[in-house]
Amino acid sequence: MPVKSQASGSTGMSQPSPESDSHSQEIPSISAVLLNVPNTVTYSRIILLLWAAVVAASRPRLALTLWLLNFVLDGVDGALARRLGQTSAFGAFLDVAVDIASRGLLWVGWAAAVAAADAAAVTAAGATAAVGTPVAGATAPATALAAAGGGAAGATGRGASLLAAAALPLSLSVVLLECLVFTCTHAAAGAAWKHESHFDAAPAWVAAVMARGFKTPPGCLAIAGLMGCPLWLWACRALPQPGPWSHPALGAVLVAGRLLAAGVEVWLLGAHLRALLRSDERELELRRARRSGQGLLRQQQEEEGAGVGAVAGAVVGAVAGRSAAAEQEERKLGQAEEEGDLALAGGVAAVIAEVGEGEEQGGRGTGAAAERSQGSGGEGRRGSASPAGPAD
Repeated sequence: MPVKSQASGSTGMSQPSPESDSHSQEIPSISAVLLNVPNTVTYSRIILLLWAAVVAASRPRLALTLWLLNFVLDGVDGALARRLGQTSAFGAFLDVAVDIASRGLLWVGWAAAVAAADAAAVTAAGATAAVGTPVAGATAPATALAAAGGGAAGATGRGASLLAAAALPLSLSVVLLECLVFTCTHAAAGAAWKHESHFDAAPAWVAAVMARGFKTPPGCLAIAGLMGCPLWLWACRALPQPGPWSHPALGAVLVAGRLLAAGVEVWLLGAHLRALLRSDERELELRRARRSGQGLLRQQQEEEGAGVGAVAGAVVGAVAGRSAAAEQEERKLGQAEEEGDLALAGGVAAVIAEVGEGEEQGGRGTGAAAERSQGSGGEGRRGSASPAGPAD
């Protein structure tokens, strides 16, 4: 919408903020990943998968065609991604997730078909037993034939019951194993989990399966068993028999391939668990090292504290000793000063006494001299006066 520019007064389009710019650039990039050609093919595989699951019971031949097309497109989307340069982590994840979902539905569909066949066999065995019940007046050969037919039906029913009891747990175990391996491989290396460098320490038969992206005879056998075995098992139960899909040789190859793939899956799961345990072990060792380092640091600090305490004690003792010696010296000096002061005071007193005695003796001498001088002066005055008198 046109707005008036406050700077120039002209009319123009509003300028988007840098934040909206970055957001608008981010959305097309995500759309380009979600809607690229290989992922679009994978979305079509999801539609085929759901369609086959819906019509599997009522139209098994159509379901078989849809599943075969689904597996063919599994190879097409990967080839298109590499050729068009549109590989992505999301596409790799989605592709494997659809593979596991397709095989899981086939395994569960086979278990359901086995359970339905078991129920039908039980019903047929009950009907056969009812037909084979001896009738009053029946001949012995007829009774023996009915008993033999009932026994054969019972044995068949027991075998079908055992297969039906094992089919569902086996199917769920296979699906669970595939999900666990998918989780382990993509958590460890993402879409690059199939790279040959990840299998350098693997057994030779595992490395042979994984070499060159499964493009080896063992790899092809494992992929054929992984994708084809559940489809073959389901077809043998859901489609009319006999047929080309129920040939024993085909079944033997597919079952052997699935067992080989299961061995690789078990090894991958074990390798991932071992890697996790090694990582936990290293983490524990680091924690122990940190704790031991902290303990050594505390011990060193305590030893340093004890050494500092000892040094401080020695310093305090030396200072105390020096203080005591200084006090003794001060006492001695004080005593010497006191003795010196006393001696000085005695000497001064003696000097003062001597000076006093000298002054006293001097005073006495001076007085005597004065007396003598006074006496002699009187006599002179008297002598001088007496001659003058007679002259008068």
